[in-house]
Amino acid sequence: MKKLCFVLASFCLVYAAEAQFSTGQRMIGGQLSVGYSNTDINTTPIQKQNSSSVSLSPTFYRFSSPTRLNGFGLQYSYAHQKTGIGSPSEQTYYSHLIGAFVSQTHLQPLAKKLYFTLSGTVGANYQFQKTSSTNSPATTDTKGVNVYLRGGIGLLYQLNQRFVLSTQLNNLVSLEFGHNKSTSFNGTSSVNSTTNQVGFSTGLNGFSLNSVGIGVSYLLK
Repeated sequence: MKKLCFVLASFCLVYAAEAQFSTGQRMIGGQLSVGYSNTDINTTPIQKQNSSSVSLSPTFYRFSSPTRLNGFGLQYSYAHQKTGIGSPSEQTYYSHLIGAFVSQTHLQPLAKKLYFTLSGTVGANYQFQKTSSTNSPATTDTKGVNVYLRGGIGLLYQLNQRFVLSTQLNNLVSLEFGHNKSTSFNGTSSVNSTTNQVGFSTGLNGFSLNSVGIGVSYLLK
């Protein structure tokens, strides 16, 4: 009987060890995307346009407790587009975005290696955009700062000792503030404009598939 109790106790300890993370454990994740397109528009003469983009967002995590995960991430993206290539109305557009964010996620165990997650994220980014025309001195420069606070819920599943699969409803609660300044040049004259935006949204009444994020992260030793 004592041996049976010992075996059952040992099994419970092994199960508990497998079912939770350890304090101080680290994890990395992120996203990398590259895109390019080339389009011929059936007009006379044929109009051409192309676009390219690169986006990189590494994220670093640390467990402050077996059920609390702190994160820090960086973001950079670049987009470039040319329209009306070879025509008098050829235009070039490009933008750069640089950002950073911190997050905290609370894990509630549901089953073996499966957790319900409640997370909060605070971040900010800076974006610069420029539009110009090949055959015209007119250009438009736009610079902006965006600050946001977001809350989300999701699920996290530990696939094995190294990989974690997560899903996240990103727009459960979102509060954002944006400040943008545009300057349009036309020869020797310029026009300035400033835009301030405040937005609040929730996904309590439903959500779409593009509001759900799915990711894979890597656990470090």
